[in-house]
This record gives sequence, structure tokens and C-alpha cells, in this order.
Amino acid sequence: MPVIGTVLSYDSGSPTGGVYEPRPNDGWVIANRLTAPSRSVKILALSYYITGDQTGGGGSFVPVIYSSSTVRAGVPAQGPMYVGSSYTPRIGWNDIDVSSFDLSLSNTSSEDFFVGVRYNGTTEPLIGYVGTSNGRAWEYDPTRAEWTAFDAMQPPFATTLFIRATITTPTGIAQLESSIPKNFELSQNYPNPFNPSTVIQFGVPREVAASLKVYNINGEEIATLVKGTLSPGVHKIEWNGKTSAGSAVASGVYVYRLQTESALLSRKLILLR
Repeated sequence: MPVIGTVLSYDSGSPTGGVYEPRPNDGWVIANRLTAPSRSVKILALSYYITGDQTGGGGSFVPVIYSSSTVRAGVPAQGPMYVGSSYTPRIGWNDIDVSSFDLSLSNTSSEDFFVGVRYNGTTEPLIGYVGTSNGRAWEYDPTRAEWTAFDAMQPPFATTLFIRATITTPTGIAQLESSIPKNFELSQNYPNPFNPSTVIQFGVPREVAASLKVYNINGEEIATLVKGTLSPGVHKIEWNGKTSAGSAVASGVYVYRLQTESALLSRKLILLR
């Protein structure tokens, strides 16, 4: 049975270089802030783009995940929620399966979480990046037990990191693209009519609290596809024709609705069993 998941991506797909922690770098971390559609998710996989190793050898790293701090919003917590085994990457995208671990965001304080690489003191793997900031790059200094945003470094280091994650949701698949629309948008689902699943695309021009829900023709809520703070961009959600509890719904006409504090958009879809 295929995994139902969400790919969280904030990069262009084409890095222009690599960033690293110079030796001695034991315990130093470079991490990317990712934002899930809601906290009702489980992290399935981590993805890193590696451009090489600064030492010229086959550098390794330890994959790590941090939740958001309960003290300062938008900042990584001090302790990790996941520490993986040492991993020797290849050049290009590297996918690490973590689906066997119970990496849920349900008990965290935010939809934000941080995926990173922990350096081992001797090697210097290069994380793909472009030299423009999306406000998501962080560094951990173990000598001071302190996180610093790349934008807050002196001088600031404008960076977009090529680190992604895949998460699962109970209702379908979502993908975040890098383009940013000028206005709130809700497209017609495709295919329509559908069976067993359909894709819903919508766009948000700025970071905003939003929900995307499915209702029956009587106005009763059937499924919550998205609820939480969304990053600006174009989002694609694949609804599998099930309720939020995971039960299959009957054939019929349904309404899907995107709602924010300043927009309310809706369209109809048809499910044929």
C-alpha cells in the first residue's frame, strides 16, 4: 500500500553551492525550519541535497530533528526529538526513511519542526544552498548551547537550505511548490469526477492561518485537509475520499472550502464509487 504523505520543500531544486561547519565541528548542527499543514502528522522521511565534502573525502553526518521551542516561537528546541545513525551521503539528493520511528508532531507546541545534520568533528559534508534567505536556516553551537538564525549572524548569511521532509496525514498527499501567487487561489480539483482520489490546488500569497475542509451538500464537515499556519506558495493536496477519521465516504457531490482571515473560497467536487 503506498504511503500517504506530504513533501515539504522550500528550495528551487537547483543549489548554487554548499554550506558546512568547519572543523572542529563536533556537535555543531545546520538545520532547516519546516512547517507542516497541522500537528496531526507523522514524519516519514528526511531529504538532504549534498554537494560534496569540504575535506575532499566521503564525509558523514548524523540526521537530527528538533521540535519548536516552547519558550521562543520559531526557534529550535534545545534537545532533539530524533537522532539518527551516522550516514555517509552521495552527491545529490539523499532520502533517509524514518517511518519506523514514532515521530509525531501531535505533542509538540507548533507546526514548525527543524530537520538538520549534526557534524562529527572531523568531516565537513556540504549542504546544498542558494545565497538568498527564506528565513528558515539555523545553526547550533554546542560550545554555547545556543541556536542562531543564519539571518542573525554577524554579518548575516543569506541562505536557503536544500533540506526537506515527508510527512503523513490521515486525509491525503500535499506538496508545497516554490512559486508564490499574488492572491488567494483555489483551483478546480482534478480529476473531477474522481475515484479513488483527486488533487486540490490552492495558493496563499503570504504566511497565514488557513483551513481547507470538505463538506457534504448538507453543510456537514467531512474532512479537514489542512489546518494551521501555511507558508506562502502553491499547495497541492490529494484527497483520498475519506473522512478525517479514515472512513471512506459515499458517492456524491461535496464542497471543498479554503478559509483564512481575509478569504473564503469554495468549489464543488464529485466522487463516483
